[in-house]
Amino acid sequence: MTVKNRLCAEKEDIPFSFSVEKGSVNLEGIKQERKEDSGQSEEMEYQNLIIGTRIYQSLKEELEEGKQIFYRGVVDSLKPFLAVPFAKKWVLYLCKNEERAREVLQNFKSFTDSAYYYPPKDFLFYKADTRGHFIVRERGECLRHLLEDPTGLMVTTFPALMEKMEGRNAFRSALFTLSVGMTIPLSDLQEKLSRMGYSRTEQIESRGEYSIRGGIVDVFSNQMEDPVRIEFFGEEVDSIRTFSMESQRSLTQESEAKFYPAGEKGFSSSQKVFSLLDYFPEKAVIFLDEPQRLMEEAERVEEEFRNYFETESLSEPSKSGKRREKEDEEERIDLFSPKTLLSELSKKAFVAFFSTLETG
Repeated sequence: MTVKNRLCAEKEDIPFSFSVEKGSVNLEGIKQERKEDSGQSEEMEYQNLIIGTRIYQSLKEELEEGKQIFYRGVVDSLKPFLAVPFAKKWVLYLCKNEERAREVLQNFKSFTDSAYYYPPKDFLFYKADTRGHFIVRERGECLRHLLEDPTGLMVTTFPALMEKMEGRNAFRSALFTLSVGMTIPLSDLQEKLSRMGYSRTEQIESRGEYSIRGGIVDVFSNQMEDPVRIEFFGEEVDSIRTFSMESQRSLTQESEAKFYPAGEKGFSSSQKVFSLLDYFPEKAVIFLDEPQRLMEEAERVEEEFRNYFETESLSEPSKSGKRREKEDEEERIDLFSPKTLLSELSKKAFVAFFSTLETG
């Protein structure tokens, strides 16, 4: 790969410090509604000033040709603005750490609601991480958007990309729909929900939980504004209603309810492993924010991960075979090496941003 040294900040006076209080990007500009005295709303178009710059036009032309582009001298505050107009496709934006990723996400959210953050796990202390359930649900939501939405902006870190995971077909196979009149044994529904990562409770209190009382099943999926109550007549779904958790009162009657995994795991029938990269369409646009720092962080995480588990395997007392196999199957995390992922990225078109101007 040839590194092209483009002194972007020197070549152009780029206006990037504008802001929008309310609206969404239309990919050629910014939409905003203004309330008139008459009470009617008037839609105003604000041109996205980035669109008219030479740096953006050059970027667009070379990405359309499938090239790998390296830009130097791009300040951090400008980088997200250059990425947003490419959200006519899926965009993957890789950051050096979580702090930078959340900063970029907030910039994206100023323009569109279709911006998401795929959080990395704490690979060393994931079992004790108090945010663990929230992170798993957040990652599952990101995977759902990648499967269902035609476009979007996904922000994450290189370590999150390193984790080995099930493929998109495994996640898709776990989706299922219940409809009124459908026949399914309660035991089969319970087994399916458990396999999808839902936790059974006496009464649901948060997303990712379900409860069974006689012929009534309550389920609160991550994708639902309100939980659903499914009433059975024998093995037939008699009714589906949304309800309020506070009052337990019914809200709306539904003809069907669609359920997604409570986390990021699906029903895998393959031994092959994948990375998050495999969930993106072939034509997705990839942005690398400070590639050298991305690799430094990835190599640091990999070294810590390997050293920790090597030490643990030597110091931990031996466990019974079946118990150890079960723990490995349910909890074991494994990573791709940074070099492996870099090799995969080298086969795709991407944009690499460097803040510095040095070529050495």
